[in-house]
Amino acid sequence: VSTSRNITFASCSFEHLGGVYALGADGGSQDMVVTNSTFLDISGGGVKLGKSGERGAPAPAAETPPSEQDRGFLVQDCLFRGIPAEYSGANPIFAAYVADTVLAHNTIHDSRYSGVWYASLALAPLPLISPYKSEKSWFGTYGQRRVGLGDGQLCAQRARAEQQHHQAHAAAS
Repeated sequence: VSTSRNITFASCSFEHLGGVYALGADGGSQDMVVTNSTFLDISGGGVKLGKSGERGAPAPAAETPPSEQDRGFLVQDCLFRGIPAEYSGANPIFAAYVADTVLAHNTIHDSRYSGVWYASLALAPLPLISPYKSEKSWFGTYGQRRVGLGDGQLCAQRARAEQQHHQAHAAAS
C-alpha cells in the first residue's frame, strides 16, 4: 500500500508468494495495523514498512513533515515461518524510517537473515519492540524499548497500553 491511511490486516494468511515482501507500506502511509496474521512460504520477507533508500533511491529527508511520513504502524501477534525462502537478504519484519511504530508479540521461526531490521533518522526514533519468540533466527540488538511518540494517535495509544502491560507484568514478577 502507498500513501494510505487507517488500514487493518487482521487474521490474514500470506502464503506461497513470490514477491520480495508479502506486504509493504510506504509513500506517507499512516496508521496501519497487521495483527494475528500468518506469513509462510514467501520468496522474500513478511512485512516491509517505510522506504529504505533501496536501489539508489534517497532515504526520506529528516525534515519531512509528519503528514508525509510513514508512521503509526502496529505489527502484533503474527507468525513468520521459514522466510525468506529465496531472497536471503529480506527480513520477516523490516521497518525503515518510520515513526510511532510498535512491533509486539510476534513469533519468528527459521529466518535466513535477521528476524527484525530497523533503520532510523531523526524523524523516526527506535520503535517499541516487545518480547517475541524466536527459533533459529538471528537478531540484532532489538530489546524492548520505549520510544518518543509523536502525531500517530492510534499507535501512541497502543504503545502506552503495551508499556502499561509490561510494567504490570514486571511488577508481578
